[in-house]
Amino acid sequence: RDLPRDEVYSEIFAYPSELMDAMSARPPDVLMLSNYVWNESLSRFFLRRAKELNPNALTVMGGPNIPVEPERQIEFLANWPEIDLYVLGEGDFLASDIVEALLEANGSLERLGEQEIASSVHRKPDGRIVRTEQHSRVKGRDINDIPSPWLTGVMDRFFDGKLAPIIETNRGC
Repeated sequence: RDLPRDEVYSEIFAYPSELMDAMSARPPDVLMLSNYVWNESLSRFFLRRAKELNPNALTVMGGPNIPVEPERQIEFLANWPEIDLYVLGEGDFLASDIVEALLEANGSLERLGEQEIASSVHRKPDGRIVRTEQHSRVKGRDINDIPSPWLTGVMDRFFDGKLAPIIETNRGC
């Protein structure tokens, strides 16, 4: 199932009902969700739903709501069978790297799992959970290589009078 890179389609969701409708209409090949204390249960629901709709979907989570100790990160993933891969640290470039690695694996989770996936906790084909070293802050890559979602209009649909945009002026906590 060779998927040309120019046929990769992605979409951002803010409202759970819209994500549910989109997933039902077109089950995702990849679902990436953030993990904060306020959305953990909801994200877990959607990860399970993605696997129900497409057992071969790659489910990825990232965000600060994971233990900092490596052994507890592995335990975290062991307790969340619906997560294939948890991104550690900044995901700006890792998100596209993960999709590219999946494309190179021809969409196979098993073949993807055979790879060393940088800055993550992930499952190997034999079921083992491994952790690769977390990247330090983005170095050697230019954040300006990622188009601004504000300037490209990607976020415009969320200016619906219900949500208030938040702009962080620094990275990390």
